[in-house]
Amino acid sequence: MKSIKAKFQGFRKRIHKPSLRALLVVEILLILVVPLQAKDLIPGIALTVTVALFALASLLVTAQSGLAMIVFLTSVILSQIMRLLHYTDLSILAVWFDAGARHTAICAVSWVIAKEVLQARPVNIQKIEAALVLYINLALLFFMIYQFLSIVAPDAFSISVLEADRLRGGYYFLSFSFATMVHMNYGEVVPVGRLAQDIVKIESLIGALYPAAVLIWFLILQRRNGISLR
Repeated sequence: MKSIKAKFQGFRKRIHKPSLRALLVVEILLILVVPLQAKDLIPGIALTVTVALFALASLLVTAQSGLAMIVFLTSVILSQIMRLLHYTDLSILAVWFDAGARHTAICAVSWVIAKEVLQARPVNIQKIEAALVLYINLALLFFMIYQFLSIVAPDAFSISVLEADRLRGGYYFLSFSFATMVHMNYGEVVPVGRLAQDIVKIESLIGALYPAAVLIWFLILQRRNGISLR
């Protein structure tokens, strides 16, 4: 038992840096692939593979915490089950459970990454990569909120692209969420409902405050420990 535990601890240490970097690369790839898929410029398999790689990289990142790993795996499995139920009977309960499971999964990954960002260690490349991944994860979290809201409250958004199936697949809301985070205009989706507008304002505020907060925190760490870019 001790040997297995020691091997697992060694495995976690070995994959810590590579898994975090891999997740950052896959998330950037996801940002690039989604708009191309929305316009049918690439085959659908490209997005499927990218999402699968995202799930794998996220799982490896959560390996740093046994609890986070269990929560992530459970949430992903539950989400897939609920999606199958949703596609077969269009149950609103399945939609709620699916949304809850996906939000829990991204929160489990983000919790592990946030611990990396907040650790009082010298600033290095790994910590900067963790901060970038956490920023992207926040956009992904809001994308899931928008996607869920569009299903339970169809009038919450005005959408110029009238392709409901694709919209629910997340093509347009994902781009909209990232545009909101960086304060860019994304004309395909416009929030018209009060709740949708309030959520967009919250994401926009977080998008503005997060870089400043991280910069201040890194400057504090630099003053305490010095900075290392190894």
